[in-house]
Amino acid sequence: MNKKIILTASLFLIISAATIAVLGFEKNRNSQTPLENETAFPKNVSIADGKTILFYGDECPHCLKIEAFLEEKEATRKISYEAKEVQDNADNRKIMMEKVAACKMKQDSVGVPFLWDGENGTCLVGVDQVMEFFQTKLVASDKE
Repeated sequence: MNKKIILTASLFLIISAATIAVLGFEKNRNSQTPLENETAFPKNVSIADGKTILFYGDECPHCLKIEAFLEEKEATRKISYEAKEVQDNADNRKIMMEKVAACKMKQDSVGVPFLWDGENGTCLVGVDQVMEFFQTKLVASDKE
């Protein structure tokens, strides 16, 4: 009986230690300043409120769809927007959370892709909303 208790307690401690180690590694990895990522997203740095800002993650499959769409449509040449990677950049995550708060959204319910339309002070979340926003802007730019 004592062997079962000791074995169970040991197993619990090993699993707990491994979990803490993994969580600590993830926290440390996410707080590091990343190198410039190779992407079609522009790397502008200004944060003017009137700007459109697309927040994305390098490993986000939905963000990759938007990136491919914007690249195909040569969006950076036709419309003005900034893109900020938030998965590996704590400063950009902070900016995104400020925009989320400005839209009175719950921080824990927002992910990427996330778009701040500074012109109207609105937030868009998800592939469909963000894609529709850019499609509308691109159509308008083609008419000019």
